[in-house]
Amino acid sequence: MSFNPRDIAFLSKTMSTKIDSPLQGAEAAIVHYGIQDIEVRATATGNNLLFLSETFYPKGWKAYINGKETEIYRLNYLFRGVIIPQGSHTLLMKFEPATFTLGKTISLITNLIILGGIILYLIRQFLLKRAKGAITA
Repeated sequence: MSFNPRDIAFLSKTMSTKIDSPLQGAEAAIVHYGIQDIEVRATATGNNLLFLSETFYPKGWKAYINGKETEIYRLNYLFRGVIIPQGSHTLLMKFEPATFTLGKTISLITNLIILGGIILYLIRQFLLKRAKGAITA
């Protein structure tokens, strides 16, 4: 028996879901490919395994099928895979690490504080000039 990567994928852990071989009509097409997100439209003829030649990176990547989070499997040690259930679906993979969300929140709060400080400073300067103008008049 010879190894054909088109027919066989090695998983790093045991999968509880039975995988069906794709039949005629099973297909997948990348709709959007970004740095932090990938959108795929897929039609499965059963519980089909979608193999993505994207580097497996467990921290931060999340997968959603029709908006519902699903597991990402490590395939052939280096790549990602997702089980697509029977029917037509939209798979969205997003890079959402907790550290990125925390950093984004801290940056937003810091920017609001700075902006608030600038606005208060400008209001104070305006009121001081107005008060000086009222005293000299």
